[in-house]
Amino acid sequence: MTIVRQGSLLFASQIADSALTLGRNLLLARLLSVEQFGIAASFSILMMLIDVTQGAGLDRMLVQAKSGELDKTQATLQTAQLVMGIGSGLIILAISWPYSVVMGTHGMVAAYLIFSMLPVLRSLQNLDMYRLQRENKFWPMIIRSLSAQVVSLASIWPLHWWFGDYRTAIGSILIFHTAAFVASHLGAERPIRFAADPEVLARAKRFGAPILLNGVFLFFVMNGDRMVVSNRFGPAMLGAFSAAALLAMSPTLVMSRVVQTLFLPRMSRAQDDQVRLQWLFNGAGDGTILLAVCFTLGTALMGVPLLLFLFGPKYAVAAPYLLLLVVMQSIRFVRAVPAVVAMARAETRNPLYANIVRGAFVPLAFLAAVFSQDIFWLILTGIMGEVVAAFSSTYFVRRMIGLDLRHFLWTLTAGLGVMASLLANSLFGLAWGYCLIPLAVFMLQVRGLGTVMRSGRLSA
Repeated sequence: MTIVRQGSLLFASQIADSALTLGRNLLLARLLSVEQFGIAASFSILMMLIDVTQGAGLDRMLVQAKSGELDKTQATLQTAQLVMGIGSGLIILAISWPYSVVMGTHGMVAAYLIFSMLPVLRSLQNLDMYRLQRENKFWPMIIRSLSAQVVSLASIWPLHWWFGDYRTAIGSILIFHTAAFVASHLGAERPIRFAADPEVLARAKRFGAPILLNGVFLFFVMNGDRMVVSNRFGPAMLGAFSAAALLAMSPTLVMSRVVQTLFLPRMSRAQDDQVRLQWLFNGAGDGTILLAVCFTLGTALMGVPLLLFLFGPKYAVAAPYLLLLVVMQSIRFVRAVPAVVAMARAETRNPLYANIVRGAFVPLAFLAAVFSQDIFWLILTGIMGEVVAAFSSTYFVRRMIGLDLRHFLWTLTAGLGVMASLLANSLFGLAWGYCLIPLAVFMLQVRGLGTVMRSGRLSA
């Protein structure tokens, strides 16, 4: 199967997965008050923290490692995942009260404690669905994700009828992870096994430690703004802000997962072929930046009407921030390409270093919010941080892998020019005609992407 066909399958499945996630959140947003939805948003932030504490990239190592097909490798990584799940649960137990203080939701400690059981349940999912990706078998992963989403979405109406408040969100999250656990075992070819091979554990530590540390920085990068909004402006503003952030983040998360799932196996197989790896890097870069620009352009044209249509007029207070959030998320999405090509060489420090750079802007964003009492300056500071982090990530690829960056950097610069012109049009009323100039330059830069795809140079 060529990369185009596989990419279409993965993209379709990720769109379906994201649509179901968005549908679940839309239903919650419609059923709950803005303040109650803000409390539910604090649960999603906590779930991202759980992702961080379990995010050592063991699933990606199973895809990347040359020994990934061996039973001992899979069983050892399964053991490591279980140990991390237990540790993650203990961490959630310990931080539930401090987290409620930071978020300004002091009465939610008991609700946060419920989430401490989820890391253990997640760690018992069968890793075999990731091993099967080495053979370009993506259906087990797709079915696991979509089935859990459908069951969780279907549970919201009865849960809301029963509870009528933020507990509806808690119930749907618990049901989602229970369904995902069951589906991961039903779709596996190998039963779950546990082992402790010292060599595999040592490699997992080297592979996963930078990813885990990067996850810590990434958590604050992705959620620092929402935590500041909750702390400084309250749960109601967090609910409205989260609606806009959800609309901005959902498509980029889909596209990031597609880029990683699609290109990591191919780049890993080409890790010793510098010429082919360069082609893959350039092609992935052009495609990724093109998607980012299209997403920003689409938001500039119809983002606010879509926000009001999906979430309702009670979330109109977040409309001025939507395009800013989309630009920030789009630039973050572009960083997926340098991260994946570095990971293909088992070099997992790239996103860590980039997020350290990006994380330096989080305190600046907090100060901007405190002194201005305006969310606009908080987001603008985040955009500047993403731009610096994107160029830093690209520089680290050059240092670590030795790829030629000129084509990628020209494409990135042209794409940023389009995004800047769209922001200027939205914020200052710049005529649309001025946006066409950077758009034309950008399209000239990526004009070779279609030829590369048709030539088969990106085929499996």
